Amino acid sequence: MSKSPIVSVICSCYNHSNYVVESLKAVKNQTYKNIELIVVDDFSKDDSVQVINKWLTNYPKVKFIQNRSNLGLNKSFNQAVKQSKGAYVIDLAADDLMLPNFVEDLVSVFLT
Repeated sequence: MSKSPIVSVICSCYNHSNYVVESLKAVKNQTYKNIELIVVDDFSKDDSVQVINKWLTNYPKVKFIQNRSNLGLNKSFNQAVKQSKGAYVIDLAADDLMLPNFVEDLVSVFLT
């Protein structure tokens, strides 16, 4: 296995417009850089989609899945997993944060 395997971080959003940008920034500010970020919005009723789209203008490589109906967390997460390329997958709610070395620490544990 590669010393820097791809880690897919799936950020699930449902009505988290007030928090999602901070969550996404926490992923982009990781010390570990081989991260694939996938954002999935589960048909939010607030302005989460607009907030995410605005943030994505600076990060065109980030995958964004917009559900056309509310599928629930598990189905939304599973559809993102199907599109992921990572050797490891991290489930991140859009109202959660990661410390800057979170992914690096996890990968180092798995590789030892």
